[in-house]
Amino acid sequence: MRKPPMIWNRVKNNPGPHITYHPGLGEDHTIFNELRKELEEEDYSSVIFDPEGTGKSPVRQYTTRVQYHSYKSNEVLEQHDIKKTHLIGFSLGGAVSLEYALNKPEVVDKICLINPAFYQDKYFTPLFHVIKNILFLCRPFVEMDRQPRYRRRENIDKERIDLSIYKNKYLNILNSLRVTSFAGMGSSGEGYLDYEPERSISEIKSEVLLIRGTKDEFFKKGLVEQLHEELPNSRIELIKGGHLVHLTKEERVKGLISEFLSP
Repeated sequence: MRKPPMIWNRVKNNPGPHITYHPGLGEDHTIFNELRKELEEEDYSSVIFDPEGTGKSPVRQYTTRVQYHSYKSNEVLEQHDIKKTHLIGFSLGGAVSLEYALNKPEVVDKICLINPAFYQDKYFTPLFHVIKNILFLCRPFVEMDRQPRYRRRENIDKERIDLSIYKNKYLNILNSLRVTSFAGMGSSGEGYLDYEPERSISEIKSEVLLIRGTKDEFFKKGLVEQLHEELPNSRIELIKGGHLVHLTKEERVKGLISEFLSP
C-alpha cells in the first residue's frame, strides 16, 4: 500500500477527465473554488490539495522548492491511481505545473497557466521585489510561525472578490495570510526564487494555454511571451485584469479554459 501524502488533498470523480489544480504562492485549494465548481458541472473530475504550508498542510521545512511541490503533487495522483490529467496552474502553481510536465509527460494532457510565475528577477515588477525583500528581512521571525491557517471558505468566493483587498494591488497579496503561515509563505517564496528547471521547457509537448491579465501586478508581459516562445504548442490569451484575473473575470477565464480543454 502506498504511503499517503503529508499534504491535505481531495479528489472528486466525475465522468470526464481529471483536472489537477496547482495554487499560487501562499494560496490553498480554495483559490480555485468557483472555477473548479463550474468545470465540475461540465463533468470534469477534480484533484485539489493544499500545498505544504497552506490550509490544512503544515510547513515542514523552511525552503519548499518548486520541485518539491511537484513531487508532492505526484504523490497525490499516485495515491488516487490517476494515470492522466489536465493541469491548471495559477501564479507559482504555473511553475509547479511546468515542472511536473517535464518530469511526468506521460501523465499530463493539456496545461492551462493563469498569470504564471516562472523566470526570476528579469520579469518581476517593482511590487514583487518589495514583497521578496520583506520575506528575506522577516525570515528570522517567520520561521517560528508554522501553524496551519485553514479557513473554511467553500461558499464565500462571490463575496470575497468584492473586498477592497482584491481591488488594491498593494493589498491583495495579504489575502494569502488568511490561509498560510508566515513560514509557509516564506518557504515557498524562497523556494521559487531559487528555482531553475533541470531541462528546457521546450521538451514539453502538451498543448498549453497561457492566460495573462494585462494589468498583472507581479509579473511583466515579457514572461508569458518568453514562455510562449519556448513552449512549442502554446498560445496566449490576454484579458483585462490583474493577477487574480480568474476571480475578477471568472466567466471569461472559465470560457477560455472550457473551450481549450474540450476534445
